Parts: sequence; structure tokens; C-alpha cells
Amino acid sequence: MAFFPFLWLCKMKGVGSKDVARYGSKSLFAIFQGIIALERNRDAYETMKNLEQRF
Repeated sequence: MAFFPFLWLCKMKGVGSKDVARYGSKSLFAIFQGIIALERNRDAYETMKNLEQRF
């Protein structure tokens, strides 16, 4: 499942399959870490918005 956001990001950024093959698995791992970090940041952002709405 985690591979689909990566493919979607590649389409958004216009990254070709040759570039993906060139960078290899090390950058794939870094991209996955970045996606996980983005998800965590979005969760934190949502909780911040909820807290702001309460007060």
C-alpha cells in the first residue's frame, strides 16, 4: 500500500521511471520516511486546528 503514494508523488513531480531506477532503493527508503513524516505532520496539524477551534 505504501508504494502507491510514492508513485503518485512521482507523477506529481514528473519523475520518470529511469530516475527511480537511477536513485535506487536508498532514496526510496528516504522517500518513504518523508511520506511517513508528512503523515505525522498532517496529524499534528489536524490536532492543532481542532485545539484552536475549541478555544
